[in-house]
Amino acid sequence: MLSDPEDYPDPSAFKPERFISADGKIDPNVRSPREILFGFGRRICPGFEFAIQLMELSIASLVQVFIIKAGVDEDGVPITLTIGMGNETICSPETFPRSFEPRSTEAIKLIGDDGDEASDYQV
Repeated sequence: MLSDPEDYPDPSAFKPERFISADGKIDPNVRSPREILFGFGRRICPGFEFAIQLMELSIASLVQVFIIKAGVDEDGVPITLTIGMGNETICSPETFPRSFEPRSTEAIKLIGDDGDEASDYQV
C-alpha cells in the first residue's frame, strides 16, 4: 500500500517534501504512512503508540550522541547512497558504508555505563 504510485508518486524515492504543502505545513491531502503501517480499526496494532515513541526516542538519541556521515571509498571520497532492497525472505534496505563518530566525551559517557571505553575513541 505504501508503494502505490496513486497515493505516493515515485514511491521508491526518498521525498519527505511529498507530505508538505506549498505553505510549509503538513499536507492533509496526502495519506499518512502511520495510518497504513499499523493497521486500521479494531485490528490496529496494540503497540502502535509505543512503537512510534520508541522509534522517535531511538533516532533522537542517535542524533544527540553521534555525528552521522556517509562512508568513504578507498580514496576517501564520500560514497553516494543509492536506494535498494536486499533479496532475503524478509526485505530490508541494502547495507551502505557509514560513519558514526561520537560528538564528545560526554556523548561517549551517555553511550556506555561509565565511559571507560572513551579511550577507544579519538574525540
